[in-house]
Amino acid sequence: MPERLAAYKLLACQKYNLKVFVSVVYFLPPAADEKVQTAYHDEFMGQLTQVDFQVIKLWKMEARQVLSYGNPMLYPFVPLMRGGNSEEVIRKCARHIRQQPQAAELEAILAIFASYVLDVKTIRQIVRWEMPLVQESPLIQELRTVWIEQGIEQGIEQGERKAKIESLNQILTIRFGVSLGRFEMQFRKLPLPLLKDMVEIALTTTDLSSFETELAKFSNS
Repeated sequence: MPERLAAYKLLACQKYNLKVFVSVVYFLPPAADEKVQTAYHDEFMGQLTQVDFQVIKLWKMEARQVLSYGNPMLYPFVPLMRGGNSEEVIRKCARHIRQQPQAAELEAILAIFASYVLDVKTIRQIVRWEMPLVQESPLIQELRTVWIEQGIEQGIEQGERKAKIESLNQILTIRFGVSLGRFEMQFRKLPLPLLKDMVEIALTTTDLSSFETELAKFSNS
């Protein structure tokens, strides 16, 4: 990330011929073994490159202080701030947001970040998900498209996995008289690529013992 930000700064300076001030917003605390980067530093053959960043950690900002600024563009981020994870504060954000021209977009973003600190049922009581402006907002449309695509991909893979397992059961029953479902639990643990390999093995192996040996190898890999 530091390298990328340093590159962005230099490219922006070159393209627009303007001074660039770099800020980085961290929405959530990093993992225990990760360090928040505050600069890009590189030394090579005696040459030094240094690009500093302003680091903003949302979880260290005071929610009530941010609300006092009266800037509606900041309200969606309040749930991630210190003291911003209560239903009362989030409802207050929602009320202020609804007075803005960009209410649909801001309310949708508020709901997304509120989901990190409140349960979905409570969020639905606060945010007007059924409001046409929210449902039709570009952000929600984009998220819906992504979710649908992910669901389709998962559905396709799940369907293919099911088909491969059924094929394996049928092949083993026809070739070796194995009862349907004998290896079902082992098949379910295999990823799709290995299931495809097992179908090939089931079709070409000379005996059931050889198949079981290969299955054991894949199961332990």
